[in-house]
Amino acid sequence: MEVLYNKMELKPLNKKGQGVVTGLIGGVAGLIIIVIITLVVVVTIMDADLFEDLRASTNYVNQTVNASKGASFGNTTLWDSTCTVDSNIVWNVTGGETINSGNYTLDEEACTIIFKGVTVTYNGTDLWGINSTTSYAGETERAPINMKGNLTTGINNVSSKIPTILLIGAIVILLTVLGLLMRNMGVMNIGGSGGSL
Repeated sequence: MEVLYNKMELKPLNKKGQGVVTGLIGGVAGLIIIVIITLVVVVTIMDADLFEDLRASTNYVNQTVNASKGASFGNTTLWDSTCTVDSNIVWNVTGGETINSGNYTLDEEACTIIFKGVTVTYNGTDLWGINSTTSYAGETERAPINMKGNLTTGINNVSSKIPTILLIGAIVILLTVLGLLMRNMGVMNIGGSGGSL
């Protein structure tokens, strides 16, 4: 009497389920790599100040300000503006005399001038005259700055969705594994009816 042994192997007949899992993992990994490379490129370009020389400027001639309580000068409505007083000359509009720099403080980043309190006659109702140059971010400089801002906003939006993406990925993997198990159970006749004990 000869006994035949059947060797059972738990090997899927095709690899459809593996393609879904591999594709999902590869897609997420590829997305992460692309985001990291893009971040590195944008941050490197921005940190290198390659666009700093592309600033635009405009002049404001004979601007009148009252610096007793602090006043804005130049064109402060321009994007990322800094202001300088041309030739460091400020004059008293009423009397016409030049006001030396010991009588005021300039804040070029804020484009403001304020009376320092050295010569009292320059304070109060006397108006000061200023010729200034305003340097600001022109179209060419704003483009990469806006890109960096948009990239940061986009990353924040995507990163808030990562838990949902991972949950969907886990569900797909779980359903794929269950599908493979169910198919293999059918192929091996496990759990079928009609079997005898």
